Amino acid sequence: MDQSFDENEAADHLPEELRVQSGSDVELQPSRDAKRLSLFAWDGILPLVVLSAPAFLRFCFSGKHDVTDVIAVVLVPIAASLVRASMGWRRLCELFFGRAPVVRQLLLALAIIVLMIFEFYAGAVYCSAGPVPQDVYIQVLVMYCFYLTLIVLALRRPSKR
Repeated sequence: MDQSFDENEAADHLPEELRVQSGSDVELQPSRDAKRLSLFAWDGILPLVVLSAPAFLRFCFSGKHDVTDVIAVVLVPIAASLVRASMGWRRLCELFFGRAPVVRQLLLALAIIVLMIFEFYAGAVYCSAGPVPQDVYIQVLVMYCFYLTLIVLALRRPSKR
């Protein structure tokens, strides 16, 4: 079975803002806003929403915080990971014209898992009753740096050969 594909045919399935006609060829050209957003955060404001969930839920539901803490620390990061998986898959399909390499898929999955664990950890630190040792902040920072490394490797543009 022939695995080759036509880039023009693949580009026909892309949104209009990502396509630019040049002669008979269709080239992938992200808009200036898309470039800025991808430099800032590939998943938009989702990290801000997830990290602010414990404070927001505590503000909305006063009193005992057991249930709201479980929702904020466990369920919100899981839901965010599902959204990120969908967004990441779309991004990989855009980068590779619908055929994402397995290594990139694995890097994306690992990055999302590491970020989810980071969000569990950060939420638990926020919801903890007592003082938090400084080592915990270093661990959280290292975990986030590991996530950033993985996501850059997963979502970087393919090299031209």
